[in-house]
Amino acid sequence: MNSHRIYEIKKDIDTDAVRRFYEKRAKLLHDSVCERNISRYSTVTLNEENAERWDCMEKKMILPLLDIRATDSVLDIGCGVGRWADSIIPLCGRYVGTDFSQEMIKTCKASFGGPDYAGKDPSFLNLSFQQLLDSDEVKGTFDVVLIAGVSMYINDDDLRQGFEKMADLLSSGGRLYLWESIGVGRRLTLDEIWSEALNSNYSAVYRTCEEYLTLLQPVLSISDIVDQRVVSEFDHGKNSDTSRWYLVLRKR
Repeated sequence: MNSHRIYEIKKDIDTDAVRRFYEKRAKLLHDSVCERNISRYSTVTLNEENAERWDCMEKKMILPLLDIRATDSVLDIGCGVGRWADSIIPLCGRYVGTDFSQEMIKTCKASFGGPDYAGKDPSFLNLSFQQLLDSDEVKGTFDVVLIAGVSMYINDDDLRQGFEKMADLLSSGGRLYLWESIGVGRRLTLDEIWSEALNSNYSAVYRTCEEYLTLLQPVLSISDIVDQRVVSEFDHGKNSDTSRWYLVLRKR
């Protein structure tokens, strides 16, 4: 068995290495977009063509469930280059995007600071998931919280503690949206595995849906499930080890 591809056994990944990976990727993606006009929504797990399809499909499914109103405050954890910000800032009253990559935050500030967003004044903060939940920069409660494609880069203990604090971050009636790449049938950890496609080592934790539901118990216990499902349209064949899953909760 490849020692960098670990099934079922729980093993922490090096989150500092993940941050360095994304700082490098953010700069490469920015340069590629400028030079070749490729989709800025290309991700680690989706190529350019599939990234555009996923973006369209995801927003069509999820935006109606979030029911974002003009007075709502929205927290976008792991905002990346602003994929969700594009659609959400025009809808809400207050938008705060956070990301552990300084390069990603630079891109967002450049993209969403122009006259088209006058009066909206979105905030973009260079904070990790662990930092933002203890930060004085993120104040008050939020009507909508998004955590899209972030949890797979956070170790179990940090994620558990974060979800415990998340219960207080959501306002009454607040909606939480989580989507994540998951392990199919069993947990899979990629521990500094070399990727030819990415030309880099890569680490991530593909938990099962059941593991996420257990970790989310502090929020689940005070919320109702609006919707959840496995999205298999982008799986890599019938024997794929991974898939995608989303969950939308509404706090009582």
